[in-house]
Amino acid sequence: MYEPDNDQHLTHSFDPAARGLMHAQQEMGGMNLLIRLNFKYILKLLLYWLLPITMISIGSGLASFFYISKYKTKVYTTQAIMVRLGRNEEGPYLYPQVDANTVLETVKIRRNLEKVIDRLDLEMNVRDLYGIIKVRAGNRSDTFYVTTTYKDPELCKDIANTMCEVFIETYSKVFNESAQEVYQYYLSQREKVFQQVSDAEDELKKVKEKLGVIQPDQELEMKMGQLSDAEVAYQEALMKKEELNSKIEDMKKRIADLPEKIQVSETITRESGKEIEMLERELERSLQRYTENNPKIKEMKLKLKQLKKYKQENAQEKEVPDSRTFSLNTIRQDLESQLTSMKNEYVVLDETISKRKKRIEEIRSELKGISNIQEEYMNAKHKVDVSRELLDVIDRRISEVRIAKDSSSHDIGILERAVAPVFPEPTGRKILAIVSTFGTAFFGVVFVLVYAIFSPGVKVPGDLDSMTAVEFIGTLPKKKNSTLTTYFSTLQVVVNKIDQLTSSGTIMVSFSSVKNKEGKSTIMDDITDMKSVTGKRFLILKRVVEEDAKRIIQVPKESIINFQDFREENMDLPEPVRINERVSRLYYIIDSNVSKMNILPEMVENFKNSFSEYDYIFVELFSPKKNYQVSSCIMHSSNYNILVTKYGSNTVSALDKVTKLASAGTDKKVGTVINFGDLSLG
Repeated sequence: MYEPDNDQHLTHSFDPAARGLMHAQQEMGGMNLLIRLNFKYILKLLLYWLLPITMISIGSGLASFFYISKYKTKVYTTQAIMVRLGRNEEGPYLYPQVDANTVLETVKIRRNLEKVIDRLDLEMNVRDLYGIIKVRAGNRSDTFYVTTTYKDPELCKDIANTMCEVFIETYSKVFNESAQEVYQYYLSQREKVFQQVSDAEDELKKVKEKLGVIQPDQELEMKMGQLSDAEVAYQEALMKKEELNSKIEDMKKRIADLPEKIQVSETITRESGKEIEMLERELERSLQRYTENNPKIKEMKLKLKQLKKYKQENAQEKEVPDSRTFSLNTIRQDLESQLTSMKNEYVVLDETISKRKKRIEEIRSELKGISNIQEEYMNAKHKVDVSRELLDVIDRRISEVRIAKDSSSHDIGILERAVAPVFPEPTGRKILAIVSTFGTAFFGVVFVLVYAIFSPGVKVPGDLDSMTAVEFIGTLPKKKNSTLTTYFSTLQVVVNKIDQLTSSGTIMVSFSSVKNKEGKSTIMDDITDMKSVTGKRFLILKRVVEEDAKRIIQVPKESIINFQDFREENMDLPEPVRINERVSRLYYIIDSNVSKMNILPEMVENFKNSFSEYDYIFVELFSPKKNYQVSSCIMHSSNYNILVTKYGSNTVSALDKVTKLASAGTDKKVGTVINFGDLSLG
C-alpha cells in the first residue's frame, strides 16, 4: 500500500470518486493485516498443514516417551518408622523432656552419617548421603519417618534401617552421659558411707561396753533425734551440693562442645578460598583502625578461624562453600537454660546448708548440760543412725539412675523396618509424552498462523500458484456482495500474480466490475493499490457515461474528453489528475451514439504514444450497450502492456465473447479465461 506524497496529495476534492479513493486509502491502513486475517484462507492453510503438524507432534511425544523410558535413571523409595515410647510416669530429673524438633535435628548429624557410610561401606560422601535421606515427623510427634531414595532397592532399604539403628545408639549415648557420671559418683560415695556405717557400729559397741548402758535418757534421746535429723539433712544437702556441682561442671563441658550457632544452609558463590583471602585482607585493614579487643576484630578472627577449619575438613571436596547461614543452636539454648536453673538451685542450696549447720550447732549447745556418759553414748548411736540413713539415700539414688539408664535405651525404637521396594518411582513419561505432543502441536499451529498473518507471500496449493497461463481475463468479485476481507484477499492474489508475470511483457488482464445503486464504481477505485506491491508506474483512465458526468458536476470540463476526439492523430490529451508520482487518473466520456468501433485502435495508439512513460495503463471503460465489443477491440488491437477494465452487467457472456474475439488474432495469444470472483479464497 502506498502513501501519497505531501506535495502531491489528493487535491482533486471536486471528484467524488477521488474523494472515495482518498477515504478508501485512509480506511485501508490495515489492508495487509485484513488480507492476512482472512479466516477461511487461514483455515484452509491449517487444514493443509494439519497432517504434517499431527505427524510431527505424535513423533515428538513418542520420542519423549522412549527417551525417558530408556535413559532416565530409575530410583526406588522406602521408609522406616521410629517411635518414641511414652512413660507411665514422669522420668527422673536427669532426663528432661526433649521435643520432636530436637529429635529431628539430631538424626542426620555428621557423626551419624559417617557411621552409616562406614557400616555399609558406601561409595559416597556425607553430602550425597544427606541428600538421599529425608526425616519427618508423623501425624503425631511420637513417630518419625526415615525415607531414603536410591537407585539400588536393596541398598535403599539398608540405608534406611542402618540410619535408624545408628541414631538410636547415638541418641541413647548422648543422653546417658550425664546419668553415667552421676551413677559413678553415687557408687564411690556408697563405698565411703558403707565404711562409715561399719565404723560407727563398732564405736557404738565399744561405748556400750564401756558405759554399761542399754538406753539413754528420753530427753537426751529426743535432743539427739533432732540433732540426727538436722545432721542428716545437712549431709544430704552437702551431697546434693556436690552432685549439683558435678552436674553443673558436666553441663558446662557439654555446652562448651556445642556451637552457639548451627549451620542451616550454605552457598557457593565464588571460587573456593577467595573468601578466606578477602577476609584476611579486611582483617589486616581493620587492625590498623581498631584494637585486638574490638568486637568486630574478634568476630572477623572467629569467622576466619571457622573458614580455615572448614576448608581443611573439606579439602577432599571439589567445592568449598563461600558463605553459610547460621541460626541459634536450640540444643545449646536448652542446656544453657538448664544450667541457669542449676546455678540458681546451687545458690539456694548454699543458704540451706548454712541454716542447717547453724541448727546443728544450736542443738549441740543444748546438749552440753547432759552428762558426758549420755552424750558419749548418743553421739556413737547418732553416728550409726546418720550413716545408715545416708546409705539408704545413696542406694535410692543409685536405683533411680540405674532405672533411668536402662529406660532411656528404649525411649526410641524402630516401629517398622524398611523393606526393599519392588517398583521404582514413577518417571512421569506418559504425562511428559502427552505434554510434548500437544505442546508441539500448539507451537506448530501458532507458527502457521503467524506465518500466514505476517507473510503475504504464503500460497495455498490449488490457487493461482498452480496456473501457468500467460494471459488472464477475469472478473473481480462484486464488492457489495463481498466482505472487505474477501475483496482485499482476492485483489492481493491478483496483484501478486500480475507482478510475477509482468517481466515477460505479455500480460493482458481484464477486470470486470459493476455499479452500485447510485451508479458509482465500487472496485476500480481500489485497484491503484496494486502499485504498492508491484512497484510499477500506472496510469489509470476512467471513462464514465454522460449521466455520471452530470452527477460529477465538479469535474473540470477539460478533463471530460469526447470519444470522437480520439480520431485526431495529433490530439493533445489533457493532463491526468495526479494521485502521486506513480499513479494518475483521467476521466473521459465515450459517446453512447458512436457505432464505429474501428476507431479504437487509433485511440490505443494515442494512449501508447501519449503515456509511454508509464509501465502499465489501466483503461476503465463504460458503455450502456455492447461494452464487451469495446473491450475486446481494444484488447485485440493493442499491445500487451495495456490492461483493460470494463463495466457491464452480463460479465460472463462478455468474457466468452472477448475470449473468442481475442483468440481470432494470428499474432496474439490469449490464455485461460479466469473469473477472479470465483477463486476459492473465502
